[in-house]
Amino acid sequence: MPESDNHPSIARPALARLGVDPSMGTSSTRTEVALQSHDEEAALSWEEVRREAASMLRERDSGLIRAWADQADGLVTFAALFSGVVTAFIVESYKTLQPDKQDTIIALLRQIAAQLNGKQPSDVSTKAIPFEPPFSAVLQNALLFASLICSLLAAGLGVFHKEWLRQYTLHLPTDPSQLLRVIQHRYEGREKWRMWFTIAAISIFLQLGVAFFVGAALLFVWPLHPILRIVLTVCTIIWAIFWVGTAICPSFSSSCPFRSPLARLIFSVLVTAPSLVGTILCGKARRADGSLLPTMETRERFEVDQPEKGANLERNAFVYLYTAYRGDGRLASIDQCICDLPPREARRCIEDILRARYPNLTMDQVVREGRFKDADIKRLASIWEKLSKEADEKDITYTMAGGHAATNIRRSSTIATSSTHLLA
Repeated sequence: MPESDNHPSIARPALARLGVDPSMGTSSTRTEVALQSHDEEAALSWEEVRREAASMLRERDSGLIRAWADQADGLVTFAALFSGVVTAFIVESYKTLQPDKQDTIIALLRQIAAQLNGKQPSDVSTKAIPFEPPFSAVLQNALLFASLICSLLAAGLGVFHKEWLRQYTLHLPTDPSQLLRVIQHRYEGREKWRMWFTIAAISIFLQLGVAFFVGAALLFVWPLHPILRIVLTVCTIIWAIFWVGTAICPSFSSSCPFRSPLARLIFSVLVTAPSLVGTILCGKARRADGSLLPTMETRERFEVDQPEKGANLERNAFVYLYTAYRGDGRLASIDQCICDLPPREARRCIEDILRARYPNLTMDQVVREGRFKDADIKRLASIWEKLSKEADEKDITYTMAGGHAATNIRRSSTIATSSTHLLA
């Protein structure tokens, strides 16, 4: 006899859950239909799981791809405007590389005047003086053309980068299994081929173009007037100090927000100068022992993982949240985060929150009153009181276990004081 017939109480509810009429056909027929329905349900859930996993992978990439696209748009726009400005300067500057037609006309007029005065043509020098542009003009035009080339290269890289990002998110398969694999395959290819370096190159080319243009502008006004020379020199020095300073500061402070591709390049040079070529060409540069070279992110994570630094950062973050989102229901779930801090840091965090909301109150006053309208402060007060009691219990335990000497001293002092009073 089939197993489902032996256990009708089990088979019928199972068939009903699968959408099969228990009274339909024989027991073997019902079992086959049930198995078929179960297989279809399992296949459907498998596809849903795969699609959900693929969706999560796409969320991993979507934020970065959107940020790269927006950054490329801004850089390309700036490169286009900057190229127009540089071109306007080149139109006026390249004339200094060619012979002046007015000088040629003046020479011919002098020759005609000499002939009219009765001089022989042999007495007048008719040899053309070879033209050689001054070094300052050559240097000025070289800087302007270098600036224009850097700007055009940045614009071209920006266009390519946008196209690559668009192709990165298009032409995905519809099959859940293939979709999951293709998304991960493209992600690994993006990391392997260092796609981030293209957006970094756009920024670096633009910064070099601006530097070349500033140098050319300084040469352009240098011979015109001393005041112009002084003003532009001072502005150039200030800009150079700001530019270099903001690029170097992130190498010495992990919290410095002035991170840029140029700053990362300087950090790599300062930290891993011998392996810089390997970092650019081979991807992940390694030390002699095979470990990965440090980056700004690894240094930042190492510093925030330090116990004292991490606790201080969390405390400041919680103080801001409880101050900025007063009365928000989500703050109740953050109470547990405060409890996870070391007891001393947790108590200090609660006191800072109270001080930020009510500068004239102390936590002892809140605990003594008992009735307080602010629900957030009431919850935090109960946590503070509990932590204080635990700290007092630990102090008592420590005193009983290892502080017998201090207890004896206090006891002796008490006895001596009592004896003094009795004698008095």
